[in-house]
Amino acid sequence: RVAMIDEFQDTDPQQYRIFQRIYQNTGDSALLFIGDPKQAIYAFRGADIFTYIAAKKQVSAHYTLETNYRSSQNMVEAVNRIFSHCNNPFIFEQIPFQKVNYAPHNINKTLFHQGSEVKALTFWLQNSEAVSVAEYEQAISQQCAAQIAQYLSGGLQGTTYFVNQQKQTPVEASDITVLVRSRREAILIRDALNQLNIPSVFQSNRESVFATQEAKELLWLLQAVLTPEKERVLRSALATGLFGLTA
Repeated sequence: RVAMIDEFQDTDPQQYRIFQRIYQNTGDSALLFIGDPKQAIYAFRGADIFTYIAAKKQVSAHYTLETNYRSSQNMVEAVNRIFSHCNNPFIFEQIPFQKVNYAPHNINKTLFHQGSEVKALTFWLQNSEAVSVAEYEQAISQQCAAQIAQYLSGGLQGTTYFVNQQKQTPVEASDITVLVRSRREAILIRDALNQLNIPSVFQSNRESVFATQEAKELLWLLQAVLTPEKERVLRSALATGLFGLTA
């Protein structure tokens, strides 16, 4: 009766037509789309920004999460300021930037390094007029690794620490994440860290989703839908964890 489609911004036109076909003009039911419209630009994940815009026009009500409970006050305010510099930072007026609030428990959450408060957001620029992409990536990855090394060294010496709720916590390796656009960039960062004897791990899972237990159970379910007259196939589907039935 009720379906919740999470990460809806990744929906493609065909998937959206399927949802419409099932739920449109169906009484006593509800279809909830949950997603971040700003991520609808990621076509490499199958997202289609025009599908999102079309869906937005057809839903009956919109609800927005107005508070960021993860980030510090300084980080929230920095992001709000950057994206408020122009009217349509995401090009399409149907996808506006909405300022968010910070959570009360994150008001005084800060990072200190060698006696100074670290800014929530910093841009690094190459100090040269012309540079190739390869030179740029090498320089930035090395600068990134050097900064991480300074923070880790400071954490061991007690000079780099977080302050939150009047409590000081030294920086550790588990506090640091580097976000990249591709596996190639991740390798650049890893190699730069290796040169400074800093181990690192890839957090992205490269295994196929079709190798999971959930994929197998979904296959058995679809096989039962295709051939419901086959009792053995039907029993296999009913025995999956999707239904939660007892033996």
